[in-house]
Amino acid sequence: MQSFGASLKLAISTHRLSERGSVYLDFLRGLSAVLVMIGHLRGLFFVPFGEVANPTLVTKALYFLTSLGHEAVVVFFVLSGYFIAGSVMRALADGSWQWRPYMTRRFARLYVVLLPALVIGGLIDLAGIKLFGTSGIYWADPDYRHIVPHAVQDRLNVQTFFANALFLQEVWSPTFGSNGPLWSLSYEFWFYVMFPCAALFFYASLNLVLRVLFGAAFVVISIFVGPTIFAYFSIWLLGALVVVLPLPKENPVVRRGALVVVLASCLLLLVVRGKLAVSVFGSDAVMAVAIAALVYMLANWPPSRKSVSAFAGRFSGFSRGIAGFSYTLYLVHLPPLVFLEAAVIWNGGARWQPDIGHALIALGVALLAILYAWAISRLTEVHTTKIANYFLVR
Repeated sequence: MQSFGASLKLAISTHRLSERGSVYLDFLRGLSAVLVMIGHLRGLFFVPFGEVANPTLVTKALYFLTSLGHEAVVVFFVLSGYFIAGSVMRALADGSWQWRPYMTRRFARLYVVLLPALVIGGLIDLAGIKLFGTSGIYWADPDYRHIVPHAVQDRLNVQTFFANALFLQEVWSPTFGSNGPLWSLSYEFWFYVMFPCAALFFYASLNLVLRVLFGAAFVVISIFVGPTIFAYFSIWLLGALVVVLPLPKENPVVRRGALVVVLASCLLLLVVRGKLAVSVFGSDAVMAVAIAALVYMLANWPPSRKSVSAFAGRFSGFSRGIAGFSYTLYLVHLPPLVFLEAAVIWNGGARWQPDIGHALIALGVALLAILYAWAISRLTEVHTTKIANYFLVR
């Protein structure tokens, strides 16, 4: 009988993301970034739902869809665990694991967008404060505390800039300027370091001394980053779990039925999440289980009965395109939206009712935000592999 370790190694080596599954996960990643952006856009420019005049079913649906930004970050964590932990486990399983190429690729992935986002976002915040003053949204206005809960000027300093560049936000430092989404970058970075340490501790081929050292490093890092980041590491690990689960049955009826159940569970949890008598982390953990189940189903989805090329022509181009700059969109969208909101209010405006006219204006702003992020990604994110390879051959 095979040992547990051998069975685990076999599961890791046999799991391969299908081409169709890759397209679906790309779409999920891109959609999540868009949800974060439109959630901030609606929160900045439109009145809270309690102040909507004569809300309709359509209005309720729009406010619901634009309230999923936090859950979208949970999707990012699960997908990151699936892809990054999966790559670590496969490298360990086939004996090709090395710290240097792994961390080089991780640093290239993070820094190629993070550093420009810090600089550009800081300059936009400084311009906004210069033009519109430190009152309103730049000074912790209670109306916007769910998006910019602090005085922006207090976080526009060299110390906070470098702390964010070193992934110490939410550990030793607040996020930089108005760019609240930076909080998740420190989580991601420390997950990237913690997982290999934990995996190497259990790696039987490594000598005992090194295994103990990696185990100790994991404990030290866990204490350093604090209980919140450590708790969310368990959510990230759900993505890793997807890699080692056995492949689903090939029965198409069972597969489709399971997908319907998973999608219905995700929707139900999204609807009732505000009514769950649990902590924010507890709610996120329950949601993450459903998301991990969805990732499991999509990652293992078989090819279409029609030709793969026909499927790719219809959908994969869009999915891969939006996923290709999703990281950039996530990191750069908020400072310019805050700037634009400050300009609207400074010119005597007020937050909008969700009528047709303002909805069309918001759609235009959203498209401009997407175009802005895409343009920045052409100079940054699209060159990630090239930059990583440059440092790998040095």
